[in-house]
Amino acid sequence: MPDDPFAALDEAARRGPEALVGRLIELADRSGNADERLAARLLAERLRLGLPVWGEPEGPPVSPETRTAYEKAADRIARALGRELLERGEIAAAWPIWRRLGETGPVAEAIERLASERPAVPRRRLSELIRIALHEGAHPAAGLRLAVEAGEYGAAFDFLAEDESIGREERSAAAAEAIQRLHGDLSAALLRAAGEPAGSPEGAVDLAHLIAKHPGVAEGDPPVVDPALLRRAVRVSPWLEAGPALECAIDLCRAGESLPARLRRPGPPPFEAFFTDHRILLSGLAGRQVDAAVEHFIAKAEFHRRRGGEGAQAAGETLIYLLHRAGRPVPALAALNRYLATPPRGPLCPPLEVLCSAAGDFGP
Repeated sequence: MPDDPFAALDEAARRGPEALVGRLIELADRSGNADERLAARLLAERLRLGLPVWGEPEGPPVSPETRTAYEKAADRIARALGRELLERGEIAAAWPIWRRLGETGPVAEAIERLASERPAVPRRRLSELIRIALHEGAHPAAGLRLAVEAGEYGAAFDFLAEDESIGREERSAAAAEAIQRLHGDLSAALLRAAGEPAGSPEGAVDLAHLIAKHPGVAEGDPPVVDPALLRRAVRVSPWLEAGPALECAIDLCRAGESLPARLRRPGPPPFEAFFTDHRILLSGLAGRQVDAAVEHFIAKAEFHRRRGGEGAQAAGETLIYLLHRAGRPVPALAALNRYLATPPRGPLCPPLEVLCSAAGDFGP
């Protein structure tokens, strides 16, 4: 076979269409490109069935029997290639094939095995798998585990904040793991940057103290403490249950509060003082200073109620969520009636039927 692929194709073409397509399959296999390999095999099947290389024939229309035979063969060829790619560990190459078939299960199983076995995977390939699992929906839960294991916290936090394809318990568990790992990584990085001894017990490092002591850690390139990443972590922290992860999230809030003022951007209502307002909410969720947290968010809800706009809905839903988590169902239902102009829209706020059931009040 000539080294020049065009010469090889020219030689095959002189022997007829079957030889030409056979040579195309050989060249596609040598290239390793999954799309080319699939296209060459489909071309061979069209030739076998007497179909044109592309489009519809110019003469009589294709019979239903021939069309059905081609469609079945195309599915069989695609599945065979998809299975081969998965067996070789080429998940990213196999994904478009299985997605076109409408069968994402085999790819989800392969990603699950990878997330469970945690083999060494090159960074570029891992990023592709995280994109497929998370943002293209192949296996969000496994994608979150891969992202956290790889330290790609931003991808994990953004998905948790914006996507609703996973349940509340899965979301809370994934947020807990990501926040605890981020807290540990930041603690170690800050100690190294500050030249202080490592080896402190997990969760014992005071991030805010270290940042206040070494303010330049948030302004390097890249910064040791990325203010944007802190915000992304804190944004998903209200999903957490009381426990070590919630304590880590509160410490991340304190770390954010200790950043230079120019790096502390305001957030959307009711988190205008982004890190401080979240710290107050999380402390209430942790069962500490609950009354103070409730009063804080009542004041926020009242302010935005008078002001109107979208902020009123968000402030009301945050207060209701805090009251619900604090085991105060009657005040939570009263807050819904006072502050919400429409039914709850945010992912955190319980729906009306849950609040009514908890309060034992199903009246008008």
